[in-house]
Amino acid sequence: MLTWEPPHRLVIAWQVNAERLGSEVEVRFTAVEGGTRVDLEHRGFERVGGGAEMRESYDAGWGHVLDTFAARIA
Repeated sequence: MLTWEPPHRLVIAWQVNAERLGSEVEVRFTAVEGGTRVDLEHRGFERVGGGAEMRESYDAGWGHVLDTFAARIA
């Protein structure tokens, strides 16, 4: 964990595999009427050498991950 600021945000290192440098995932939590808004930013793709293609792949995948998480806690 790179940053831990409960209850507002956390930043973790995200390493695709042992041969590549890691990217970062920041998750921010904001109180809203009736619940909590969760914003996720995955950054640092320039460090892992994947560029736009890798970013597009993760953009599609994060939606599924967050939808699954939301369904489990509902």
